[in-house]
Amino acid sequence: MSLRQRLMPLVAKLITSERLQQWRRAFRESRRKLQRRPHQAVFYFRIDDPYSVLMAQVLPRFARHFGIMITPRVMLYLDQQMYPAADMLEELAPRDATQLARLHDLDFPHHWQLPPREVSLAATRCLLKHEGDERFWSLAAALADALWRNDHDRLEDLLTEHGQMPADRAQLALETRRDQFLKDGHYLTGTLHYEGEWYWSVERLDHLAHRLNDLGLGSADWPLPYGRAKRARLKDVPEGLKGKPLVLFFSFRSPYSYLALARTYAMADHYGLNLKIRPVLPMVMRGLSVPKAKRFYILKDAAREARLHKVPFGKV
Repeated sequence: MSLRQRLMPLVAKLITSERLQQWRRAFRESRRKLQRRPHQAVFYFRIDDPYSVLMAQVLPRFARHFGIMITPRVMLYLDQQMYPAADMLEELAPRDATQLARLHDLDFPHHWQLPPREVSLAATRCLLKHEGDERFWSLAAALADALWRNDHDRLEDLLTEHGQMPADRAQLALETRRDQFLKDGHYLTGTLHYEGEWYWSVERLDHLAHRLNDLGLGSADWPLPYGRAKRARLKDVPEGLKGKPLVLFFSFRSPYSYLALARTYAMADHYGLNLKIRPVLPMVMRGLSVPKAKRFYILKDAAREARLHKVPFGKV
């Protein structure tokens, strides 16, 4: 075994340690106070990203409850090397969003249609023009609803009423943001950045809420149950469910697969499901690159989830 292979688990354990996370948070909070800055987060919004659409509905309430400022940053273009099967994700994300919307009492069109890129660009140019306005959130919700419902008349009315950033300025801004986003340490839109940590989608707001609670902000009984899916408990077995197949696509290199395994076993046992495990060849073994920003986010995010579920993690 090489020196690098021997050191890697120790480095991973350090990077994902709770003690280091607490030290970083304390350092960031001390610096924020010294600089007399308000509690402020940046939200990376992409209108043709269903997860962004759901987050945009939640964040105004989230900001009011915790007394923090949330600054939207409109995106559209992405680094394609981060999305090895972008066409499949395009179809999966809205289907997933309809389920998440139902779970969290949010709005996403059940009969959605994938928006054409030129229409998404027009809506994005409109949001870029109003990025600093108080009405950004309501405008984003209206544009997203019209876009995903394929309501051309409503969309045209909104664009006519609110206008758009000039095409050349918008193009430059979007390309610059795409490149800077990756340098800043992330790759997924629908993401909130607060004092050095990233929180992707509604399913990670629980981590930020607990962090803000520890700073004395908000309260633990915020009415939106952002951690509902994680706190779900196994219920009575519906008739006819026993013996139904449950398929787990498992990658041995994926920390998310590792975290899901025990819970999947428990679910299959409780409901009497026929568990089928389908091994998946890891991306690196298929010749696909996993850039540094993606690797580090996945590792740190998995560590947070592991601590939440009390699963041993870190020395990987």
